[in-house]
Amino acid sequence: MFDLRQCSASARAENPSKFSAAAEPKPQQDRNDTVTGLRCAPRRITSMPYASNNDLPASVKLHLPEHAQDIFRKAFNNAWRTYSTREPRRCEEIAHRVAWAAVKKRYRKVGEDWDPYPTS
Repeated sequence: MFDLRQCSASARAENPSKFSAAAEPKPQQDRNDTVTGLRCAPRRITSMPYASNNDLPASVKLHLPEHAQDIFRKAFNNAWRTYSTREPRRCEEIAHRVAWAAVKKRYRKVGEDWDPYPTS
């Protein structure tokens, strides 16, 4: 069922009949595994976007060392699972922020390279 609380007040104000219970559109599946037909709060179907480091975005693969890529992937997947039910509209954004924060706890950027912090 579509949750009206997830829509912004301005979206409901623009077209109130679209957001009434009687005029609720039926979601349809598109080729990207995203539920469409709803103006607000599309839901993602995928459960773990990055199965391996080869699946990571190019910006991560090209710049981070292998171990940092592992950290990024594991943190991203864990955050994705955690926030996909709590914040479905911002899940990907939050997962990327969590993953980069996890990398930055173990690595620092020196020039163009990412170097691990010295161990004590």
